[in-house]
Amino acid sequence: MKDFKFGEFRNDFNHAVAALKEKYDVDIKLGNITYDDVKFTTRLTVKVNTINGLDAEQVEFERRCQVFGISKDAYLARFTSGGKTFELNGFNLRARRMPIKATCINDFKNYKFTEELVKKLLPQKYLV
Repeated sequence: MKDFKFGEFRNDFNHAVAALKEKYDVDIKLGNITYDDVKFTTRLTVKVNTINGLDAEQVEFERRCQVFGISKDAYLARFTSGGKTFELNGFNLRARRMPIKATCINDFKNYKFTEELVKKLLPQKYLV
C-alpha cells in the first residue's frame, strides 16, 4: 500500500460526498489514514451544521452555558485578553482546567480559557 495515492483518494472522496454534504447540511471529513500491506483505515467524522434551522455550535453552546454560569446570549460575545479580541463559542466539559473555547478574531485561531478568567473578562450582562 506504500504506492497507494492517499492524497488523491482523499480528494476523490471529498468530491464523491459533496452531494451528501449539501443534501444533509453536514461536514464530512476523513481523519488520519493508517495502513498495512493490504488495507487502510481512517476515521470518518460527520458534523451537523444546523439543528432545527439554528447553527449547531450555537445550540450546543446554549445547552452547556448554564453549567459555567454564562447566559445563552453570550454566544459569540467578545472579550479582550492579552491585547487580542476573542469570541466565545463553546465549552469542553472534559477539560477541567480550561473548559471554555473562544476564537481570536485577529488570527482566527481557537483558544481555551479558564472559567474564572472568562467570567472576569466578559461583560456582566452575560453572567448568570
